[in-house]
Formats: sequence, structure tokens, C-alpha cells
Amino acid sequence: EDLVSSALEIRGTNVSTTSVTCPPEPSQSLGIKLPFLAMLVKNVNKYFTFEVEILDDQSQRRRFRAGSFNTSTKVSPFVCSMPLKLDKGWNQVVFNLADFTKRAYGTNYIETLRVTIHANCRLRRIFFSDRLYSPEEMPPEFRIMVRELQQVASSIQEEVAEGETTPQGLRRQTSLPSLAKRKHGFHASSPPSTAASESDFLTEQVSLPSLPA
Repeated sequence: EDLVSSALEIRGTNVSTTSVTCPPEPSQSLGIKLPFLAMLVKNVNKYFTFEVEILDDQSQRRRFRAGSFNTSTKVSPFVCSMPLKLDKGWNQVVFNLADFTKRAYGTNYIETLRVTIHANCRLRRIFFSDRLYSPEEMPPEFRIMVRELQQVASSIQEEVAEGETTPQGLRRQTSLPSLAKRKHGFHASSPPSTAASESDFLTEQVSLPSLPA
């Protein structure tokens, strides 16, 4: 209701047994080569986790797991588990798969094979892109714009049309940015130089911790 849009609610008492997976068959593969994964999800104040399976340039299948219940980052030869912190309400989670693959496994990202979203969340959209895009560059259905912000944006547009004010760029994007080499906990670094500038992305960010150097 707050988004004035349809969303899929994934809810269950056991996050490991309640999930949606694409593609559904183990023998199938997404084959998506775009390196940025973005999700529009709502924090429902319960445990939530998602998993992405990728293929690297060594023809190895690697997995990334991010969960709100994880307290530390663990990297094994084929699985990287890490904490995930969501803000209240709707979040846009952006995952730089190429950067994470390089830092976690020392290999190069080739393609995404599978995406699994576990309980508990409300999921509006998942999409891939070649780079980070500012909200102004994306179509409305790929943005987070809740009902209150829509009303404010409409009011600002009316005022601008009357010449009373200048829009202040209503935008809200939370991101899982490039992992930075830091010693402690979560760190929300600015997007890499190949992406849009930091000013194009707003302040409330979903954060992932640094991986071991």
C-alpha cells in the first residue's frame, strides 16, 4: 500500500525452508552477465537472507549469502556468508557481483547462475544492470517511491511549475557498495569510480562488511 504497487511477500518461521528461486530447476541457469544486482525489498523486522550463485573465470560455481542474522563474514572456497543490515521500511539493495567475486575469491565474475530470496521480506523487484544508475536515469518502476514521497514530489512539481522553488532531488537508494579494506564491521563505501558519483546516491545505505584482505 505504501508503494501503491504490487509486491511479493515471502514469510515463514524457518528462513532456510521458505524461499523463491530463479530459475526453479537445478539444471537451469540464468546466464546473466550484467555485474550489478539490485533488489527492492521491504524490511519486515524479521530474519531475512538471500543467496546469489555465480560462475567465475575458473569455471567454479561460487555463492554469496547475505543475512540479517549473520554477525560476521566467513569466506570458504565456494561460499561467502556476510551480515546484512536493512533500514526501516523499503530498501534498494545493490550488489556489485564483480567486485565481491574479486575480493572474496580472487577470481573474475562471468555470470549469475541463480538467485534465491528467503523469508522474511516483501519483494517488489529484482533486476540486473551494467553499472549503477542514479534514480533519475531509471524508470519509475525501478525506484523506491513511497506514497508520502509521491505526494511531496507532486507538490514540488506543482511549485516548480509556478516558479516558486527548485526540486531538491527526492531520491532514496540503499546500496551494497564495493567492499572496502577496513578492519572493523560494516562499512558503506561510495560507489566505484566507474559508477555514478556519491552525490547521486542518497545517504541511508544497506551495508556489508569488509572481506579479509
